[in-house]
Amino acid sequence: AGSLGDAAGSPGVAAGALGDADEDMKDPQIASSSGDDKDDTGTKDKKIVKREMVIECIAPYEKYKWKNIGDMKDGVRSDNIQYATAFSPPYHLQSILRMQGHSKKGSSKTTNNTMIFIVLQGAVTVTLNGQLFTAKKGDSFFFPAQSTYDLSNEWDETVEMSLLQFHYQQEMCCVPVDPDSTLA
Repeated sequence: AGSLGDAAGSPGVAAGALGDADEDMKDPQIASSSGDDKDDTGTKDKKIVKREMVIECIAPYEKYKWKNIGDMKDGVRSDNIQYATAFSPPYHLQSILRMQGHSKKGSSKTTNNTMIFIVLQGAVTVTLNGQLFTAKKGDSFFFPAQSTYDLSNEWDETVEMSLLQFHYQQEMCCVPVDPDSTLA
């Protein structure tokens, strides 16, 4: 069982013991053998090791460390496009991407990453493998692995997007676009 709160002295940190020693001792599937010691029933003595895991489960917006990633070769001042990492669990990355009005990220490729966006504020023009569409506040879109993409903010308002990236360790396949979809 786990709990949210003030574990390890930090708010927003989850802590919990893994396993219940009394119950786990009765379940040979969960318990681990400690050797050849036998109890009075003739079964091996089981010992459970409890351990506590402490993980960050909140990333306050006001504590984000923004990095300027705009590129002058794309005609964009470095501070017109900013990026902040929220979390980085194994094979995943949760972050925020912010683009000032009238700025363009520049063409990129996803390699083995899939990228999922949610527009939190403003609107963005998206180019995905040559297809063009607009996403506005509340809309979601994603870039599959091995995709070429670009993001452009053609409006005055700043656009801010939540971005979840995950990395595949194996070869990817693609799903053909439905000819009746809005992307075709």
